[in-house]
Amino acid sequence: MYNSQTVIERVQSEIKKKNITQKTVLRECGLGEDTLKRMTDKNGMSSFNLARIADYLNCSIDYLLGRTENPIAHKSANVVFGDLSNNSGIVGSVGSTINGAVPLSTNAAAMLEIFNSLDTLSQAELLVHANKLKKGE
Repeated sequence: MYNSQTVIERVQSEIKKKNITQKTVLRECGLGEDTLKRMTDKNGMSSFNLARIADYLNCSIDYLLGRTENPIAHKSANVVFGDLSNNSGIVGSVGSTINGAVPLSTNAAAMLEIFNSLDTLSQAELLVHANKLKKGE
């Protein structure tokens, strides 16, 4: 069960980070100005309204509900768990866990997004450079 206060605080936090107003978000989502206030009543907020807000703020519903600390857990970027040097990695998703592996941090997810935007040669160069940094070279 979710805590309505957590949702309200996280929505307001994301709105503040994006330097927009709550009124603007709710208007752009086609929702009434009292939508967040009504979350505390016994009916709560519809999942469709929460999804509209999450989509507008580009964050996951799970983050707004307090189920994850990663606002971009909904992104479906591939994640490799394992050793890249011998191709034994297991491909998963941001926010998922495999054999107890911890989900990617926001910085790691951002780095992966950059990596995935590169061509194959640039990806290889980046991996070589990363391995040198890891070894302290």
